[in-house]
Amino acid sequence: MKGLFADAKNRTLIRHAFQQIDEYMNGPKVDVLVHAAGVPGVLVPLDSVPDSFFDSKKNEALNNNLWGAMITAHEALDYWNISSTSVPSNNVPVIIHLSSEDGMVASPVALYAASKAGK
Repeated sequence: MKGLFADAKNRTLIRHAFQQIDEYMNGPKVDVLVHAAGVPGVLVPLDSVPDSFFDSKKNEALNNNLWGAMITAHEALDYWNISSTSVPSNNVPVIIHLSSEDGMVASPVALYAASKAGK
């Protein structure tokens, strides 16, 4: 068994990780994807977040926690050749997204909670 780490918000690295697994296992062998990426970002109440933060594309919490989950899942579906119109009838692969309890309950760190709830 071999584990790989890749930047979840980087499509190229995610694709490369799938290719590395195929090479290591001599063919397509990924049946389960576990996405556990998470960064805290700005851990302050919403009313304390500076205005400049909302204009920034460098929101690491949203980029990693929300978009990283979407990108990773999208690349896995491409790898498995699954679309909304073509679902395998047997040996269905699985995607597991690990989140945080902050994404499920009211939290004083609103931006982090929202980025985790989006999964």
